[in-house]
Order: sequence, then C-alpha cells, then structure tokens
Amino acid sequence: MEEQLNIFDYAESLNRREMAIAQVDQNAEPEWKDVALKALYEVALTRRTFIVDEIWKEMPDDITTGENRAMGAVVRRGLGRGWIEGTEQYAPSRKVTSHGVPRQVWRSLIYEYSHAGES
Repeated sequence: MEEQLNIFDYAESLNRREMAIAQVDQNAEPEWKDVALKALYEVALTRRTFIVDEIWKEMPDDITTGENRAMGAVVRRGLGRGWIEGTEQYAPSRKVTSHGVPRQVWRSLIYEYSHAGES
C-alpha cells in the first residue's frame, strides 16, 4: 500500500515549490528570461519598492513565453544577485489576468537615488 502524502508537511511544501520553480524556469524561452532579468534590473534601479507587475510593464510585447510563471525564477535571480530583497508587505496585482491577487512587495538594493521623486 502506498503511503499517503501529509498535505501539511512544510518541508515537503518548500521542496515542491523549489521543484516547480526549477521546472517553469527550464520551460521558459531563454531569450524571454534574459529580457525579463534586464527588466527586473531596470525596475530595481528606478523604484525603491515594487511588485512583479512593474517588471511585466517593462517587458516588450514581442518577447513572450509559454511559461509566464517563470517570472518567479527571474525574481530569484535578482535575489541571488543582491539586487532586491523581499519585504513583509503585499499589494494587489493590477494585471487583469491576475485578478487582484496579492503580490509580494520587493525592495530594491540597487535603487539609484538620482531618481528622486519616483517611488
């Protein structure tokens, strides 16, 4: 008899999250990932805090992927490079396709103060 998965296993939950992020990253087009990372960098340079909607706004319309969830892997790259850090705040997404779901607010660690007046 197969052992039933404990649906409240936190360690397994984290493990599966990491596996899912790796899978969607693998399935996203390399050019899209490069452009998304550049968009993240530009947003982090010009905004003290932001949600992923701001990254999406910087993406050109002609660069697409069949795996939009890979934006999470892009954000991970930004974290790993020391460009951003997470906050404990959330703000609703304004993307129509996201239905107002709360998104984590990210803090830029590379914000250029010469952009005074921008948030």
